[in-house]
Amino acid sequence: MSVFGKVLFCFAMISAAAASGATYHLDSTAGDDGNDGLSSQTAWKSLEKAGGAALVPGDRLLLRRGSVFDGSLALKVQGSKQKPIIVDAYGESPALPVIDARGHLAGIHLSGCSYLEIANLEIMADAGKVQGDEKARTERFGVFSTTYRQGGSPHIHLRNLFIHNIFATEQLGKLGTKGKNENSNLGMGIKFESGTQGCFTSDILIENCRIERTGHTGIKFSGSGTDPEFYNQNIRVVGNHLKIIGGPGTQPGRVKN
Repeated sequence: MSVFGKVLFCFAMISAAAASGATYHLDSTAGDDGNDGLSSQTAWKSLEKAGGAALVPGDRLLLRRGSVFDGSLALKVQGSKQKPIIVDAYGESPALPVIDARGHLAGIHLSGCSYLEIANLEIMADAGKVQGDEKARTERFGVFSTTYRQGGSPHIHLRNLFIHNIFATEQLGKLGTKGKNENSNLGMGIKFESGTQGCFTSDILIENCRIERTGHTGIKFSGSGTDPEFYNQNIRVVGNHLKIIGGPGTQPGRVKN
């Protein structure tokens, strides 16, 4: 190969690597938040570190199989149609990475995210002393996706998640209007919520997830306003298994398609 050919080849390799994005690793046992996260040998340790990362289109965030992470993974990220951001598992263990959000509002909390795909994680959020958001006292979620973005947040895909034991720290008490009675526990497996008129999420996929033992609802969609144009839309809920749910299995509110 000529020198010119070698230069072109190297340039092509660098361009391909840049186009594919960076891959960050998270390991609750051997990781260190002082690392760069770019290999399994230099993995980060905490969900807080991962949530603070400036992920860009094409990036991947991988959690080590067999790890148990305490806390909540909070993401405010936007991928692109060609290069979604991926959150997934890595490693040879058959055990899924576990997020234990005891005391937190949600195991995974998505705020205004778009072109994001999450797969192969185990999430639990069972009561506990409230950490951070006081809403966690009477509300709890495995995955909680909210958007306040005008014009919509496209493409949130959830696959192969095992979500279980989702219970708020306290029963609803005097707020029992949100449940069947005052003893209702507002724990939900997955909830998509829109903030105000003009905000919605489109292209939602929930596929092959297991949801077990929730205080209230398995999967819930909650839109805003009264104009169907801004309802959560283009939704697929496929091949999921729900067991021991405290209320509705799936509750679609202000949705279309």
